[in-house]
Amino acid sequence: MSCAAGRRGINSARNWLVEPRDYIQLIHFCISSKSLTLAKIIHQHFLKSNFTSSPVISEKLTRLYITCSQLNLARRLFNNIPEPVKKSDVVIWNHLIRGYAWEGPYHEAIDLYNEMIDLGVRPSNYTYPFVLKACSSLQAVSYTHLTL
Repeated sequence: MSCAAGRRGINSARNWLVEPRDYIQLIHFCISSKSLTLAKIIHQHFLKSNFTSSPVISEKLTRLYITCSQLNLARRLFNNIPEPVKKSDVVIWNHLIRGYAWEGPYHEAIDLYNEMIDLGVRPSNYTYPFVLKACSSLQAVSYTHLTL
């Protein structure tokens, strides 16, 4: 699917009933194409739908905004994901920590890591390199005493 085809599909579907799996496919397309314009159109359409409480779609939109280097938008979506979902999904934490570790502000990656630990989310093997990247970017020795 091309970017133009995706836009045409969304524009023609503005008044159609779109299923959650359709949003997921469109979001995956936007992630692979890094299409922020199309992502915002999809997000607006999603907000007008009956699926606004879908944690899966919220997680995918968060990942999409991270991919498009829109960390403020990603963080807002992440903050609205229900706590039980956050507790069970280390992947979304890793995406956001990675985004901050690469894009900054770097201390946000470390703050997120600490929040994740406080919630009882167990870090994965991918979490630590992202946090260490943030530490090295900060060049702060005091941050390197993480609970590993």
